[in-house]
Amino acid sequence: MCGRYSLRSEVVPVRFPEVGIDWTGAPRFNVAPGQRAPVIRNLGNQIKWTEMRWGWLPRSTEKVGVTVRIINARSETVSSKPLFFSAFRHRRCLIPADGFYEWKAEGQARLPWRFVRRDGRPLLFAGLWELSRSSSTPEGYEETFVILTTRPNAITSDIHDRMPVVLSGESVDQWLDPYSGALGLEWLCLPMPDEALLRYRVGLDVNSVHSDSEACIRPAPEQTEWEF
Repeated sequence: MCGRYSLRSEVVPVRFPEVGIDWTGAPRFNVAPGQRAPVIRNLGNQIKWTEMRWGWLPRSTEKVGVTVRIINARSETVSSKPLFFSAFRHRRCLIPADGFYEWKAEGQARLPWRFVRRDGRPLLFAGLWELSRSSSTPEGYEETFVILTTRPNAITSDIHDRMPVVLSGESVDQWLDPYSGALGLEWLCLPMPDEALLRYRVGLDVNSVHSDSEACIRPAPEQTEWEF
């Protein structure tokens, strides 16, 4: 699962050479489901930024009263599940980040960890976008996204059994190419190499969806070194 992430940098703009565009928005230290966040997609052979809400409320579920947002999709099944297969074929996107959070149960507590690239570069999560029902727009719908997940690597496996799909290099072009079709794209959705990630414990500020400050990414007082 990927339930929180950040998008910030010591240097503005944040550069995404794989897609040839930069990001100059305000820092986001704790992006949470239901919030709006930047998304990258290919529209008319042009790579563009847009802002969407994180989490689907599929219009098909309105009659049965579903109100819980779907925030993740398992990469192993998106090509076959009716809820996702159309978006997987036609509405793929990327979600920019510079780190993500997961929680580990320790006794009665759930303690947050932050995962970042070892080389300091930003991350590009594989995602899908869709029109979801909305009571806050005149049209009754809005653009929303989900983040794809895959099995964990060795750095994340003792904390959670899923991790976000992170794309890089040629896989970015393949994912965004509207003419590539969907055949074989599941093979791009692999765990990040173990050596590409590192992790550290953060404080409890990130536990609240209302917290969005630098305190969310600071190491916890008891965290004395990076873990590899």
